[in-house]
Amino acid sequence: MASYSNSFSNLGNYLIRLHVLQPAQWESASKGAINLPEILRALEQQRAWWDSCYPALSAYQCECIATRFSQDPQGFRDLDRDLRVNNYLIINTLGAGGTALVHKAWSLEMEQIVAVKRAIANSQQIVRDRLERESRILSLLDHPRIPQHIAYEQIDDGTSYHLLAMECVDGRSLRETLKDEERISPEDAISWTIDILEALAYAHSRGIIHRDVHPHNIMIRRVPDSIPRQVALLDFGFAKVTASPVHRIPEIAVSELTENGDVFGNLPYMSPEQCRGASTVKPATDIYSLGCTLYAMLAGRPPFIAPSRTALILSHIQSPPPDIRQFCSGLPKYVTDAIDRMLSKDQSERSDANQIRLMLVSKSSLRPHSLSPVEPITDTFAPDRHQSPPPEESPAPTLEDPVLPWWSNLFPASDLALSSRFVDPFPTPVDIARSTAGRIITGVAVCLLIGVIGLIRQWW
Repeated sequence: MASYSNSFSNLGNYLIRLHVLQPAQWESASKGAINLPEILRALEQQRAWWDSCYPALSAYQCECIATRFSQDPQGFRDLDRDLRVNNYLIINTLGAGGTALVHKAWSLEMEQIVAVKRAIANSQQIVRDRLERESRILSLLDHPRIPQHIAYEQIDDGTSYHLLAMECVDGRSLRETLKDEERISPEDAISWTIDILEALAYAHSRGIIHRDVHPHNIMIRRVPDSIPRQVALLDFGFAKVTASPVHRIPEIAVSELTENGDVFGNLPYMSPEQCRGASTVKPATDIYSLGCTLYAMLAGRPPFIAPSRTALILSHIQSPPPDIRQFCSGLPKYVTDAIDRMLSKDQSERSDANQIRLMLVSKSSLRPHSLSPVEPITDTFAPDRHQSPPPEESPAPTLEDPVLPWWSNLFPASDLALSSRFVDPFPTPVDIARSTAGRIITGVAVCLLIGVIGLIRQWW
């Protein structure tokens, strides 16, 4: 019993030194306790000293302590790396990959919840380079649908750890939501697609192509029931930065991004040009991947399903997607038109994020509440292209294109107005002056050109 008491004391001092607990919290929980599980249960019932919304010890922290205790009751070797990284108290793990871990953490310095992404131990230099590159890309972006960059640090414990701290988006991924709900209501699917298009339009305007848009990288924020659910676009680790005089971030070779030189991305949501090779991607690549995501939200499955990796790649490159109305009946034509455009094999036919978003925004004031999903077809793999198309259904009522007054047609609204969430963007006096000046300049240029041509003819 003496050794246990000694180890409990060591543990208490350790947690207090790491600022996980306050002395009074440990004293209250350990008083009269006879084993470690009893102490941990008492601490789980207390409130964290740094935020009363959280327990003094989370389930993740309790598991780490119990594991280390079973391995080394006296020393708790490496427990500090489980519970704290630099000035961040680790609360739980949000995600884990082959090269990095993402934690939910409390920043002792900023006094707020953050997400911390750190390279795993003994990772190669290229992994740390990719993490630093992602940090530099996030630092260029400031948009409500993209996690905010906070800091990039090297862990000062003698290891080669590197970490990226960013805004923590509290919620669950679209991938998890689709597993539970199978399909997303057309109202939410359209609304979320508009939000992600807004984020992509902003990123593209900064010369950044995401290259990895799919349900796992779309987070649905946790909000009260009375507030519509919102989404955020995560993980710019594979993003491509186009040449720009404003910011220059070196591109990492595909072989270094994938470690084997193969195509990278999530295959069911990967664009045809990505399937051919990552060097040809443009902003339209993200539009295709988001189109696959919208399709999956409405249909409960991505547009292409195939028995093998090769067959799936060929489907993206060669095969038309099955009609979305096979899986979700009564969709308005503007939605099916948007999906068709987003899933075009030709990058030039997909339009940009702003154009697609305006297609959906200008029509979606009549939300399709009454749309009823139909059962998916029972084909195991890709649908038979020789099947007869489904009978045409009467189109659902949609909002017609607004009839703008003559001055809106004569003096179009600026790009800024068109990029905003307006159904009927009217020209401002600045827009009218700009359009008038443009017409005057054009007229003067045409007159000068005609005069020059006349002089040349006289000279000849």
